[in-house]
Amino acid sequence: MWQPAYSVLSSGPLTLIRYGIVPRIEVAIAPPAQQSRSVQLGAQFDNAHGTTDAALDVKYMLLDREVAQASVDVAYVPPTGTGEFTDGAPTYSISANLGITFSDRWSFAMSQAFGTNVGANAAGLNVTYFDYTPSYTLAYSVTDDLSLLAQVALESRQSPVEGSGNRSYLALQQAVGSRLAIDLDFERNLKPAAGLGPQQAIGFGFVWIAAPPR
Repeated sequence: MWQPAYSVLSSGPLTLIRYGIVPRIEVAIAPPAQQSRSVQLGAQFDNAHGTTDAALDVKYMLLDREVAQASVDVAYVPPTGTGEFTDGAPTYSISANLGITFSDRWSFAMSQAFGTNVGANAAGLNVTYFDYTPSYTLAYSVTDDLSLLAQVALESRQSPVEGSGNRSYLALQQAVGSRLAIDLDFERNLKPAAGLGPQQAIGFGFVWIAAPPR
């Protein structure tokens, strides 16, 4: 029987540094970010603090047109984090990405990712396992500055001992000028791991661009 759990997670600052090496090839680095989590499970409390793993990504642009973009990404995440916020082992992934603009209001994006994750096996030991994580996103521009996004993200495995997962995601994104964007999102796990009840989350965040694109 599952018990209702309440969790609050704060993370920041989330930094992404992107640099174009040559035409069509871009390198992105995400430094470790501070994480703080507070969980209440019934009468039990669990608080944790630490930093996330750093991440390195290399993207090759296959297609860059006004109505369609396609790319391939290779990512490497070394176990540089601390506390409960590190995988404890390196993980790798490769993804194929496609974005299509149907009109000045509607667009669609798709990502097909293959990679490794780390999770506890039946003996409670962390091991590396392979998974496939496709995602599909439909976006609608309500105004020139406000967008609504709906995404379905699938997982072939949620852990070494758990089956597939299925998450839905809704978000509102508001642009404020050319350098700031604010988003409010709602996420629900449509297929939680065995023994867990419904999982849903509400999040808020913002993105600030240090220098607008030229």
